[in-house]
Amino acid sequence: MLAAVILAAWLASLAWLVRRELGPGVERAAAVARRVPPSASFYSVELGGRRVGLASTTVDTTATGLHLVTRLLPFATDPAYARALAVFAELALDEAFDVDRFVLRAGTRLEGPVLAGRFAGDSALVLELPGRARPHREPLAGRRPMLPVSLPLQLTFAPRRDDPARLAVFDPLGLAWDSTLVEPGGDAVFVVPDRAAYDSVADRWVPAHADTVRARRVDLRMRGVPVALWIDAQGRLVAQSTPLGVQLRRTEF
Repeated sequence: MLAAVILAAWLASLAWLVRRELGPGVERAAAVARRVPPSASFYSVELGGRRVGLASTTVDTTATGLHLVTRLLPFATDPAYARALAVFAELALDEAFDVDRFVLRAGTRLEGPVLAGRFAGDSALVLELPGRARPHREPLAGRRPMLPVSLPLQLTFAPRRDDPARLAVFDPLGLAWDSTLVEPGGDAVFVVPDRAAYDSVADRWVPAHADTVRARRVDLRMRGVPVALWIDAQGRLVAQSTPLGVQLRRTEF
């Protein structure tokens, strides 16, 4: 009996110690995980109704927030490939869904140099630019800007309360700042493939099952170009379109 009491007291002390040392971070990470479950989403990239590439986004929870990875890969056999860029972006978001740091690589075969950036709180953006020995420090006028690839998550879980109609966005691909006007739209229901099967006769993957997904529309302008986003309740992109004919549609293969 005495041994059981001593063991229980020791376990309680150990739990208190773990909570004291790791508790706040673990609790914050658990809160983020409850709101944003880990996921992997795949997209068909289309130009003028023709499929020209694929894209993917994965979201994982970490001890401090979220880990977001986006890939955009044009098809090498498509004529548009010669002028298209493959893009790899990796972001770390904190528990408030603000971007902490990011890494970007772009090029026709992702052979381009790496651009890395991190935010020094809300005071500055520190960029490590290719070919420069010293980091470049860009002062911030206010809260940290959003990045294009993190917009769906941030618009869903961290809407800006100071001025929800206008957002600061930094595009690392063009090293461009933008003040983006955001206009919420209505809901729409999409039918998207959620399982795929391999067709050995056609030698390709085909939809095996489809499901319905409700998404809300958000209209914005990126560097002057109107962009329509449809975002589901988990902050995942369902579809994206522009007047230039470029579209993204969620798929499973």
